[in-house]
Amino acid sequence: LAASGMPTAACGMAYILSCGILAEEDEEAAVRYHQQAASAGFAQSMQEIAIMHYLGDPLPQDAAAAVRYYRQAALLGLSQSMFMMGECLLSGEGIAQDTASALGWFAAAGELGHCSARSRIREVAERDIPVNVSSLMEEV
Repeated sequence: LAASGMPTAACGMAYILSCGILAEEDEEAAVRYHQQAASAGFAQSMQEIAIMHYLGDPLPQDAAAAVRYYRQAALLGLSQSMFMMGECLLSGEGIAQDTASALGWFAAAGELGHCSARSRIREVAERDIPVNVSSLMEEV
């Protein structure tokens, strides 16, 4: 199924190959399967490719590429990708630094139940922005 282009199967095969579970470990093949699934619009594989670029393992470290993939996965509803968009925007890593947009991504992740998003909003707001944090949290 993975070879036939089914995105969920391709993503699953990528995990099997990257971990060496049930098959010999093969990072290059795992990346190809994630790329295949991501090209078909599968958000989880987009996020996995983003992580690989962000960490530089096994793909070359490329913050701008990571941001592109995180954004795609975030727009498809993955809260971890939304959170990472916030982190990248906050630090200016791979994208122009923009605290207000970072807070927006953290808020979106928080609405989907991301466990660290609300505390991250508080940290950023208390450190960087002269706003009433409790009123900001009411919107989340």
